Amino acid sequence: MVPEHRGSGLGRDIVAAAEGLARDDGISELYLVTETAIDWFPRLGYETVERTDAEAAVGASIELTTVCRNTGVTMRRSL
Repeated sequence: MVPEHRGSGLGRDIVAAAEGLARDDGISELYLVTETAIDWFPRLGYETVERTDAEAAVGASIELTTVCRNTGVTMRRSL
């Protein structure tokens, strides 16, 4: 994120919009993989989970198998 926008709430707004779309589609649980926002997502209700939990829920996404295969932290939030 551009430094002058940090703390502006833009990230929270984007996550809230994505969660709203998920709820509208009947999705009750979200998973993500992050390398850089490990301390930020828990503030939004996400918890760290084992990668195998995510793999069982969402399958073999590119994030889990390629992009962040060895370095990403897997997180989950119930909506």
